[in-house]
Amino acid sequence: MGGSRVVRSGIDVMQVCHSGHQITASMNAFPEEVKAFCPDCGEATLSACSSCSRNIRGFDWDGHGIRGPATPKFCEGCGQPFPWTVAQRAAALDLIDDADEVPEADKLRLREALRDVQTDGPRTAVGVSRIKKLIQQGSLTVGSSLYKIFIDVMSDAAKKHFEDKL
Repeated sequence: MGGSRVVRSGIDVMQVCHSGHQITASMNAFPEEVKAFCPDCGEATLSACSSCSRNIRGFDWDGHGIRGPATPKFCEGCGQPFPWTVAQRAAALDLIDDADEVPEADKLRLREALRDVQTDGPRTAVGVSRIKKLIQQGSLTVGSSLYKIFIDVMSDAAKKHFEDKL
């Protein structure tokens, strides 16, 4: 693109596919980036919550540049999980169920920990602690697909707490 950019201000709209791939965080500023389907996975895209119709927060244009957001897990308007958050949780639960080497009691702890680490709240540290304990006991191995999906579904606060305590 040639020429100078117009200085923008305000908050733009993000477009994300149902799998969670961010298509653009600037739908209004750069409409040419908008896509009906994701080029990575072929899923349909959305730019607003299907529960409350609130736009997904995109770039914050402050006149000095932009602050790019991460793809959110939950709607800031109604608190409902976005489709990719639901899909990540379902995938993690499937992996827990399929982990034949993990004792049933530990599977129950992993399910509870999954709920706790997916959000930033009073139980986040509890979930992180349970996951670390299961890693130390050998029920959850670093490098396994189950471990990887737990890292993917963790909230930013849970990831920070997890990394700080390793």
